Amino acid sequence: MFILRSLVSIFFYTTALFTFIIFGTIFIILGLFPNAVMFAYIPFFCRILLLSLGVIIRVHGEFPKNGPYILMFNHGSFIDPFVYAAMIKGKFTAVIAAENYKIPIFSSILRKFRAIPIHRKNRKKAMESIKYAESVIKNEGYHMAILPEGTRTLNGKLKQFKKGGFHMAINTNTPILPIGAVLPFKYKPKNRWYVHPCIIDMYIGEETDVNEYDQLGVSGLLEKVENQIENLISKKGS
Repeated sequence: MFILRSLVSIFFYTTALFTFIIFGTIFIILGLFPNAVMFAYIPFFCRILLLSLGVIIRVHGEFPKNGPYILMFNHGSFIDPFVYAAMIKGKFTAVIAAENYKIPIFSSILRKFRAIPIHRKNRKKAMESIKYAESVIKNEGYHMAILPEGTRTLNGKLKQFKKGGFHMAINTNTPILPIGAVLPFKYKPKNRWYVHPCIIDMYIGEETDVNEYDQLGVSGLLEKVENQIENLISKKGS
């Protein structure tokens, strides 16, 4: 069984590498065109890449047409950014760990995508990045994608949420749209090298009411969103 899993995983990793290089290069080239072209291409690129990794995604619920939103997702696997980007509609960017800018090709995609790096060990730089992210939401109308756990779960359960994204929501008076994904952890957790091809179900939750922000505060808003994502990922894909 282990040999079979290893062979299957090597096949998918190899296929995904070639897919990423080819379609990622196209992504970089499309950065020369108007942003609308790039954002129209992103869902296609992500779905093709996920398919090459042995992953099919199903979205439950409608992604709202208005916005912008701060999009919050659970974090179970390295494929999460592609899973979520495959279903977001409209122009968006994301808050990511600064280390991702060291990855060849991926770093070029992130620059075109205007992803905002967070330096986890440098509080001053982290705060500067958050302030910049807030300006992108307020002044340019971008959705802002955030993984509030910060790092991948090691046991499939939600980790404690960090407060940065909730401060951002309150400071910009922007609704949060919670989205929960079922199975990314089982596909490939952080502490396992081989993959398990699967269908990933994504459930779109209810956006938060900005009129409740003063009453909830950061801690109350965090708890509300955390509970909703917990409920979303407890659902079974059908």
